[in-house]
Amino acid sequence: MLEISSEGNKAISVDRIREVINLASMHSIDGRERIIIIEPVENMTTQAQNCLLKSLEEPGTNVIYFLLSHDTSSLLDTIISRCSVVKLTPWPNQVLERVLLQLGYPRDKVERAIILSGGNIGEAITIADEQPDSNQEKAVRQILNVHTYGEAVRCTAMLKDMASTADQILFRLERYLQQCMMTKSGLIAPGYLLQTPWGAVIETIPIEDLTDLTDQVFKARKMKMSNVNWQSNIDQLILKILEAKSKWQKS
Repeated sequence: MLEISSEGNKAISVDRIREVINLASMHSIDGRERIIIIEPVENMTTQAQNCLLKSLEEPGTNVIYFLLSHDTSSLLDTIISRCSVVKLTPWPNQVLERVLLQLGYPRDKVERAIILSGGNIGEAITIADEQPDSNQEKAVRQILNVHTYGEAVRCTAMLKDMASTADQILFRLERYLQQCMMTKSGLIAPGYLLQTPWGAVIETIPIEDLTDLTDQVFKARKMKMSNVNWQSNIDQLILKILEAKSKWQKS
């Protein structure tokens, strides 16, 4: 069994994947299956994902790949199409609570993670680890609080030098939109997001708009993977958010 993971949240490089493919091409001594686990797959660079395609399409004899992903929207469509997708069911709240407490997280963080994670243990750990005053979190709040074109310009100027953390910003933004939809669906208590940027207006936001904005973030992440200029990418996304908010204010 060979396990490949990113170290320090760094990308999994194409050279590392080439090394894996070379190892997979060797014959096993006893003829048994060779298991290759890559986690998280979304941390592979675009070049690394493309490099893996041939091996996924025609794997060596007795070679089985397990590609573990917390967020398939970051993967190339060609990767997903070559895999059998297995979606894991959400963890019950009591199981999440027990595991997070065993990992040493304080109860207040555990309770917040349970509410916002939707039963996803990886997501729950990410939420419990987050610092509310991180630069990424501040950037997301500033994006969501844009009300005028002047504010949009200032926001994009601020984000210009944050290309290195673009993935984390877009991920947090997408997650917040999902939490808004969970609130409208009754999966999160109405008042829980009250102190967040859109907390006071969530109930009046059409679910179609939240879905559309989530799709816009998804597209922004795809463009980021395709090396589209970060500045123009985030500019377009902020304008889409501003247009939606202007419509809500008028209605």
